[in-house]
Amino acid sequence: MSTHTLFCETKPDCKTHDPATSPVMRTKRSRSRAHASPDLQTWDAVNERLGLLGEVDRQLHILRDEFEQKVAVLKQQWLESSRPIEKERDRVQGQIERFYWTRREELRAQGRKSVELAFGRLGTRLSRSVVVEDAALAQQWLEAHGLERFLRTRTEVDREAIRSTLLSASGFGTSVSHALMACPAIRFEESGDLLHFHHKWVQRLCYTAQEEIWNTSRDEVQQVEAKFPELGRYLRAPCWVRSQAHESPFCPEGDRFCGVAVWRLPLEQYQRLI
Repeated sequence: MSTHTLFCETKPDCKTHDPATSPVMRTKRSRSRAHASPDLQTWDAVNERLGLLGEVDRQLHILRDEFEQKVAVLKQQWLESSRPIEKERDRVQGQIERFYWTRREELRAQGRKSVELAFGRLGTRLSRSVVVEDAALAQQWLEAHGLERFLRTRTEVDREAIRSTLLSASGFGTSVSHALMACPAIRFEESGDLLHFHHKWVQRLCYTAQEEIWNTSRDEVQQVEAKFPELGRYLRAPCWVRSQAHESPFCPEGDRFCGVAVWRLPLEQYQRLI
């Protein structure tokens, strides 16, 4: 899965705003006014907003530090307050255990290992477990002595290998990739913003694009148009986009013109014969 994400970084040492006028300190009325303000128009305005973001981050760090200090104080208070209670618990448990072990033979004579009382149940149980200190060494030893039946092999889907095959130029469009995509439990997903998808689909719907990429883009655009027809009708080959803008020549490929007036075709009639 590939994702295009806008990043926004601020300089932590840049203090261009007074905390009293920072976004965190604004009143409800000023926040409403900021929400209704128009979009940014200049880089200076963007720089100013970055300064505001830096101040917001600084105040968030202050709040987090204060919160962590309060948590540390509360944790220390809890430890100090719980210490005598834990000591009392250990003392009571010790009394119960000593009493049980002095009366254990009495219970065994009655054919019992535990006793049920009004406030609980008292008894002992035997626990057995196998400890493998070195898994690799144990595996080698079992294999060398013909004890493979005590080995268990874990099988799982290698998502990275599937992704690499589907994205590589040598693997895409091969029988292996077709077999992978034929699996009903495997789906290839790609995420991003509309701007990047529009560029990808328009460029790859050109008849000169690679065959597998062209087929995939056409299928994706058909799915988009089926679900969002108002949006999908603007996703066509580059020559269609230029024809709508009355840019001549319609084909941007020059000498590589495919010879088909694709700008006149509806999407369902997009076909390539190679």
